Amino acid sequence: MPRLAWRRTLAVMIDPRRALLSQVVGREVLVGAVRALAPAGVTPVVLKGVWLQACVYTQQASRVVTDVDLLVPERRFEHALIALEHAGWRRRSSDVRAVSLEHAEMQLPIDLHRQLFTRGAFRLSTDAVFERSHVDHAAFDVTVRLPDPRDGLAHLIGHFVKSRMRRDDPDRLRDFVAITRRYPLEPENCARHLYEVGMARAARYVLHHLAYTERDDFHRELVEALPRDPLAEPIVQLARRIASDSGTSGVLGAMPGFLLDRSLPAGARALVLRALDLLHERGAQEFQALRSR
Repeated sequence: MPRLAWRRTLAVMIDPRRALLSQVVGREVLVGAVRALAPAGVTPVVLKGVWLQACVYTQQASRVVTDVDLLVPERRFEHALIALEHAGWRRRSSDVRAVSLEHAEMQLPIDLHRQLFTRGAFRLSTDAVFERSHVDHAAFDVTVRLPDPRDGLAHLIGHFVKSRMRRDDPDRLRDFVAITRRYPLEPENCARHLYEVGMARAARYVLHHLAYTERDDFHRELVEALPRDPLAEPIVQLARRIASDSGTSGVLGAMPGFLLDRSLPAGARALVLRALDLLHERGAQEFQALRSR
């Protein structure tokens, strides 16, 4: 058997086991975090991989997770952080939207979010996500909040462009297909929701491959139901060219995520805010380094 074919066969054999293991570990981490947050009166919204594993994919071994993403109300963020630190979690990195924490006895880290995206990016606010979410006791055998599937879809689209993923990444694109097959969503309603949260252009960029290369009817109807926008296609084409030319590294590689905001002025504002936040974070790190000497 050719070496490449053997590697692919081995990957198929290993990935389901890795996914199942990550599900067991991810659930354990989530349950521990939720129990630590309960005395502080904080019930988080479960996001991304762990939500997809437990609530979207029908087969347990379909999705690998590498961390546990939790969203808490912004006004309760510091309370949640203190509660987790009292339970043994330690900060490993942070920015204005989230803190990543690790625990000596846990195999996966937690990303604790106060916001889903950097300041000024899109319009998917934490308060709105909480308002549309619902309380659930069954998915993880502890009390959590599960996102409205449209918000889950929107968050993944935003994460896709902000994380500089390849537009034809099969592992990430199948998340969108899984959501739209799992829940009774309507393309027109999803399109309207994505427009309202400032993600219409990002949706055109992310879902184009599914809509027109993979010929997925739901995503084609969704893209075609997005409101008319004369600037959308030139901007999406520019974002594609930048992504192709720059790959996923450097300052240029981050530009598509800002170009694809609800408008060019909104994207420019988010870019400026991100630059200011990076300067602040760097200054804080240098100050901490000086204090520790």
